[in-house]
Amino acid sequence: MDAVIYGKKLVALVEIAKTGEFADIEQLLEGARIFEKIRGEKPNALILFIYAEKPSEKLIAACEENGIIVNSSLKRIAELLHSLDENLSENIKD
Repeated sequence: MDAVIYGKKLVALVEIAKTGEFADIEQLLEGARIFEKIRGEKPNALILFIYAEKPSEKLIAACEENGIIVNSSLKRIAELLHSLDENLSENIKD
């Protein structure tokens, strides 16, 4: 896992990859397990950001099966995370 993004209620883990491989999915899932064990909190979102090319259909399907958001647009990822954080903030009371 390359980054952790915190929002008001959101905790998102991010893996950054040039082309996107199945190993990136495993690394992100393992990072989430370790993060939860160490920090005691489960992330709300797992993100695989692929910056050099469009992800393959097989990779997209594998990400969907594992609850991972995969995208090659930082703008779309940011919009999605903002929306998710707003929804979590509205639905989860302190």
